[in-house]
Amino acid sequence: MTPVQAQRFLEAAKGSRNHALYALALGSGARQGELLGLSWADLDLNAGTMDVRRSLSQVKKVFILKEPKSRSSRRTVTLPDFVVNALREHRQAALKAGLIAAPVFSTKNKTYLQKSNVLREFKLLVKKTNSVEKKKAHEGKTEPDLIPDSLRFHDLRRTHASCLIGAGHSIKAVSRRLGHADITITLKVYAHWMPDDDVKLASGANALFG
Repeated sequence: MTPVQAQRFLEAAKGSRNHALYALALGSGARQGELLGLSWADLDLNAGTMDVRRSLSQVKKVFILKEPKSRSSRRTVTLPDFVVNALREHRQAALKAGLIAAPVFSTKNKTYLQKSNVLREFKLLVKKTNSVEKKKAHEGKTEPDLIPDSLRFHDLRRTHASCLIGAGHSIKAVSRRLGHADITITLKVYAHWMPDDDVKLASGANALFG
């Protein structure tokens, strides 16, 4: 998604009890298993950080918490304000519902969320976002800016990375944030999103050597 599409998606997701999950996915770039395996002890909302220490996997109907696949996957991620605010609201709702001892993102029965159910809701929210955009475009007699129907939950992570890199942020810092074992992995996937700064480089060379 583009940043504008992502903002519209989060707006459409505000009515969902998993709004904070989508906000955290877009704001941290964490993997789905890392997000679904979170406990409240992994989050410091005062400091605005998330510790990634485990990942949730599922074999048929059995949930398995496991260590991250590489040392670099164990990391502390600083969270943007919009994510911290969403998590604070989510925590208040968990306290009210008696779910504070459950995983951060859980069912009403205090169990882990199934990825298939998360994907189902995610797809519905994409449709909702596009429906609102189509209506707005029709009223304004413009072309709608639609999110691809093929979007997967994993693409929230890709949106996070590609938009930061496209905005000119350090690919090394983004790689560390994603928990990639090697920066070459990040470059292989996201290098085409890096801005073409040739004009800026010429200006920089002129300032240095001219």
